[in-house]
Formats: sequence, structure tokens, C-alpha cells
Amino acid sequence: MDYPSVTQVIGPWIDWSNVPPDKLEFAKTRGSLIHQIIYSIIEGLWVPEIPDSCKPYIESFLLWMPCVAEFVFVEKTLKDPVRKFKGTPDSLIRFVGDSVYTLPDWKSPYVQSKSWLVQVGTYRKLAQLEYPDLPIERTGALQLSPKGSPAIFRDYTNERGGMEYHFSIFLNLLCGYQFFKEK
Repeated sequence: MDYPSVTQVIGPWIDWSNVPPDKLEFAKTRGSLIHQIIYSIIEGLWVPEIPDSCKPYIESFLLWMPCVAEFVFVEKTLKDPVRKFKGTPDSLIRFVGDSVYTLPDWKSPYVQSKSWLVQVGTYRKLAQLEYPDLPIERTGALQLSPKGSPAIFRDYTNERGGMEYHFSIFLNLLCGYQFFKEK
């Protein structure tokens, strides 16, 4: 059985109507490339020539990367077999000098979205299922700079009700998704 992804469940609630379709498609393609390049860098894999449209975002990430003491995983698909959904968090890390773990999601859009709160709160729950002994106590968005300046970590741990609340929103969306997609 193929479970719906976190982004599939949240997707219908994101309004892209103010973004021209060609710009949206370009941004999606660029975002995928940025994720692939960052994955390759962290995993020590060969990195092809970086497209000009991605270079400042990669430079932004590289300036931030020394803040990380440990990458537990990068781009790993996790599943909740009880609630029947899956997600692929960008990473689970431990910051330098920190004893707890953080789940940051890499973002290239300039403007934050409320959906990011729900997304990373849900990814945290998936990571807790996979790594029950790790104290995963922080979530957020790592906003990569389109100008190549250091990325900014936006801490969502306690924002707008906190991580548990963000996950509860997802569970409600998941119930609706499963109800209407059920055959």
C-alpha cells in the first residue's frame, strides 16, 4: 500500500493562485535541484556543475553548515504504519553545542508559509517513530538566501501553538484526505 505523503495531504490547503504558473514551475524545479545538490554535498557524493539559479542558495547553505555537529539523516522517507502516511524530511540534525536534535526543512521561497509549521511538526512525529531514543525537541525552516548570504533558521518549536498543535492540524487534514480518497 502506498501511503499519501505529508505534502500531498497539506497540498490542497496551499493557495498558489497569486503565483504565475511559469514562475511556480521554475521555483519547483529549482527547489528540487537545490535539495539534490545539498543531499550530495552532505553525503559526500559527486556534485555536478551547479546551475546559476541555484548557486546563491547552495552558498547560503554552505555558510550555515558549520553550525551542524551531526546529520542523523538526510532526505529519508519515513512512514507511520498506524496512521498510514509518509514523509521525507530534509534532515535531522544536532547543532554544535546542543544536546537535543532539530528537524529543519530547507526552504528556498522568500516568503514563509503557514504550511511549513504543519509540515515540520508532522515530520518530527515521523522522526520520533523512527528514532524513539533521540530527543527531537526543535523544528523549523532553514530559509536559504537567494543572495548567497547565510541561511536563517526559523524556529517553529513554540510558534502558533507549538509542535504538537501543528501535528494535530495535520491529523485533521489526514482524516479528511483519507475520507475523500477512500474507495
